[in-house]
Amino acid sequence: MTTTFIKIFCIFFLLYFQSTTIIMAKSQTNVISEFKQALLKNDIKLMQSYVTDGVELPTFQTNKQIHEIKIVPSPKEDTTIFISYFKDTNDEFTIGCVLEIVTKNNKISRINQIYDGTNPLMKEATIVKEYEMKYREHILTPTKFPFEIHEFQGYIYNDYLNLQYYNEDINGIF
Repeated sequence: MTTTFIKIFCIFFLLYFQSTTIIMAKSQTNVISEFKQALLKNDIKLMQSYVTDGVELPTFQTNKQIHEIKIVPSPKEDTTIFISYFKDTNDEFTIGCVLEIVTKNNKISRINQIYDGTNPLMKEATIVKEYEMKYREHILTPTKFPFEIHEFQGYIYNDYLNLQYYNEDINGIF
């Protein structure tokens, strides 16, 4: 008798609390999905409507269109990770940015930009760090350019490091 009573109580308890969790999770998911669509359209006004006051929206290079955004769950409570992809000039996909989005009360309360792949100099930092670790050499890289950098390509060949900086406006390579 007591075992059946305990089973019924456990089932009732699980159903009651699971349904409220599902309702809360569904509304938070709606905010995330709608924000994702606004981000894909680059609709700043619509994006702003999903965030609480004082939350800054991420900024991206205007010449690159987000092609796809993947939503990844986070182990942190009320937190979602966005991984956005851009199409390169070679029709290859690269990670554009990684955003950590925290929701509270059906609004986005915080956006942390963890990675910005639209900044071409992020790739430079990665390849230079790889070279420094591999060859135990410290590399000095340019910090100021006479033009804006639109694209970067770098590679390691044998023990040589090749860094190329491009500007589309002047069709220049440095």
